Amino acid sequence: MFRLGMRKRKLVILVASRNSAAVKAAWTLKDTEVREALSTDAAFKSLSGVRLAVLDVEHLETGSISPDRLSNVLQHAGVVVCSGDEFAASPQAYVEQALSALGALDSLPPRAVTITGHSGGVGKTTLALDLVAFVAERLRLTAALVEVGYGASPLRALIAPDLPDFYAVVTQGEMPGAWRRATVLPMEHRTARLLLNRSEVPEMLAGLKQRHVLTVFDAAPTHPLFDLARSLSDLVLVVSDTRLDSIANAAHLADELRRSREPHHVQVMFNRQKSLRDRALLAGIEGAAHLPEIASPARCDGRLARRVMPVIYPGWRE
Repeated sequence: MFRLGMRKRKLVILVASRNSAAVKAAWTLKDTEVREALSTDAAFKSLSGVRLAVLDVEHLETGSISPDRLSNVLQHAGVVVCSGDEFAASPQAYVEQALSALGALDSLPPRAVTITGHSGGVGKTTLALDLVAFVAERLRLTAALVEVGYGASPLRALIAPDLPDFYAVVTQGEMPGAWRRATVLPMEHRTARLLLNRSEVPEMLAGLKQRHVLTVFDAAPTHPLFDLARSLSDLVLVVSDTRLDSIANAAHLADELRRSREPHHVQVMFNRQKSLRDRALLAGIEGAAHLPEIASPARCDGRLARRVMPVIYPGWRE
């Protein structure tokens, strides 16, 4: 659970894997206690206080504790579990997840998220606004929202028509605008399209991300800058509502993105649920979060954000 202002406590990591890169990565971490195990029994005996387990059960000698039982114990104990390959590729990300569940972080670790979807009217922009407003106003942390889309800017139409746009920030040195303490960068496609091949664009977006705890890209998946937004993001959230065509579009887009990224970096969210019928329709359909409808950005009171934050920051609680 994230509780801002707490001191960082030592994290206990169980490495039950013969993956040499994962073992090396674990031992190079600071403020951690590493316990190695090469059998299911040894792993089970080492579980006291463990908050992160690097587990490859196929590498372990099976004793009186079965691999399934070991996995179930870890799951029910709320331990963050990853494979040796996953941990070796991104050790700090898994450490942050485990520390969040331990309630031992001074602040939220920096994250960038792309919110996307093929279907219109599913509430992508409202979700993005609710999320950055919650982080900026409720948590008093830096948050930025970047629009990557076609046509006139929905952000300008929704919150302020005079916000400096993408083109003005990149070419004229204007500072991005603000809304409810969050940095907001709308895009007018008629001018932004002139910048698609300019080197200043990735530099500006990377700098924006570096200056904020949470950066949200509200991005159309067919936009030429979508791949740039996704490359800067830790997570892609594909948004659907309860319409059947929207659900099918979201599933197709998520599958397409998962073929080009690690699957756990792409999640589907179901937004704008209004009734028992909607909940019944989505019963049995896997989604990272199921979200209620918000009438307008003026009603952005954190109801969506509170359900999305644990997806972005596993283990988060307010």
